[in-house]
Amino acid sequence: MLFYDRLLFSCLLNREQSTSFLCYTMENKMSKYPEKFGTGIIDGIAASEASNNAATGGAMVPLLSLGIPGGNAAAVMMSALTLKGVQLGPLLLTNQPEYLSATFASMIVTNILMVIVAIGIAKVFAQILAIPYSYLGPIIIMLVTPVVMPMIKKAKK
Repeated sequence: MLFYDRLLFSCLLNREQSTSFLCYTMENKMSKYPEKFGTGIIDGIAASEASNNAATGGAMVPLLSLGIPGGNAAAVMMSALTLKGVQLGPLLLTNQPEYLSATFASMIVTNILMVIVAIGIAKVFAQILAIPYSYLGPIIIMLVTPVVMPMIKKAKK
């Protein structure tokens, strides 16, 4: 039942952060051991991440059915499809069904690839996080500064 609640919240609210907090709170209240929440217990992490993943798919529902983007990713996708001449909304299924099936197929393939990539990269990120912050902090600042400084100069003009 919790999966359907997450999907419903994601479709209605359609904001990744708010649905993450809402589902985390709901999972905390429904848990048999709420005192363990806030310590990194897998139930809280899974609730937050499941709602975050459901929000991305939930943002596609109003885009494909009504032609209204439900989120940032859906707005970018709407722009790309509009440039390709696709008419979004209720007539999408009748006028151009190949775009709808291609969208579903690409979302399925992307989710499968993301699982494979996440499994491979998780160990690398865990090793990076084992580096003390006194070393990691300056390295991050040195890598970010050349990218951010031109943006700051451009914004001041």
